[in-house]
Amino acid sequence: MSSPAHQLTMLQGDTRACTAAPGMSLRDIRIFLNADGRPPAHAEQLLQAHGVFPAAGTPQHIVPVDACWRIFVEHAAVIGDEMHCTSTTKLKPGSTSLLIARMLLCPTILEAMSAYGEAAGLITPDMTVSVTRKANGVALRWRPSAPESELHQIMLEGTAAVYFAAFSWLAGKPLSVVRVRAPAARKDAGSTLLHIMGAPIAYAGDDLEVTFSAESAEAAIMPRDVNAWLDGAYKMLCTAAIDVSKGKPHGAFTEQVRAALLQGVDQQEVALRCGMSTKTVARRLEQEGHSFRRVRDEVRMQKSTSLIHASLTVETIAEQLGYGDTRSFRRAFKRWFGVSPSAYRSQRACAG
Repeated sequence: MSSPAHQLTMLQGDTRACTAAPGMSLRDIRIFLNADGRPPAHAEQLLQAHGVFPAAGTPQHIVPVDACWRIFVEHAAVIGDEMHCTSTTKLKPGSTSLLIARMLLCPTILEAMSAYGEAAGLITPDMTVSVTRKANGVALRWRPSAPESELHQIMLEGTAAVYFAAFSWLAGKPLSVVRVRAPAARKDAGSTLLHIMGAPIAYAGDDLEVTFSAESAEAAIMPRDVNAWLDGAYKMLCTAAIDVSKGKPHGAFTEQVRAALLQGVDQQEVALRCGMSTKTVARRLEQEGHSFRRVRDEVRMQKSTSLIHASLTVETIAEQLGYGDTRSFRRAFKRWFGVSPSAYRSQRACAG
């Protein structure tokens, strides 16, 4: 299999390498969130709840992929539509989990993609999903009924990122992508969400196509608990984002530790994976302006809201985040968000 760099040199036409940090522009996020028809203030409140403030930058400011994931998971729960009001029909919360459960019955990623394509026509009638074998792999293609809409073009990028993460979770590892073809109108949009796949991006046409390597398409589906797919896909996105950013010199060790923590390991295991003592890990983090406790706290905070919207109990969430008891998790959550986990869940439900 050729490397992404080699694929880039061989790719013809208007193509870009995926070297920027994966995420969405603040402008695109606002367009997407405001599709639900509520006053813009609701979108701003949601952004601020996840640490995105107007002062963070211009409309072209890139919001990291992990924050994007948490924002949209909560938005879907609040408005009761997993398509975020981009379709003529609502997709009730839990519908995607049913689709994931169907894909878990498949032996390979290719068959899971085919199952997704067949179901998409029923659950998302405004979008056609097709799977095609190619010489260099298997192409998964999304085409909306209204490709001229900027909102739908943004939706395509979000959908592709979500299913890249979901299929990677099914396989137990980030899948290899050969090439991405995005709508021509998105060439200068500013968002870098598709960079999460670590492949060259060509801008042409009005649909979106992701070509997975033949090896990825034939990967076996791992045994999985469907209730864990949201957290699992979130971890895959974060891991892929770190992989894309590995060449950056500043904060590289911190991101390595963060990636390990996203997989649910403790400090001793982090040190073991890094081949050093816990004291050396602490010293390396300090050199980059961080501490183990701070990084662990950030990861726990990021994961907590996704787990809450996955309808897990507070006890289960506390256990998955590595807390010794539920009380400690409740105290931490209130410190992060100003309310208890149960109050937070109730507030977001009532907001819809």
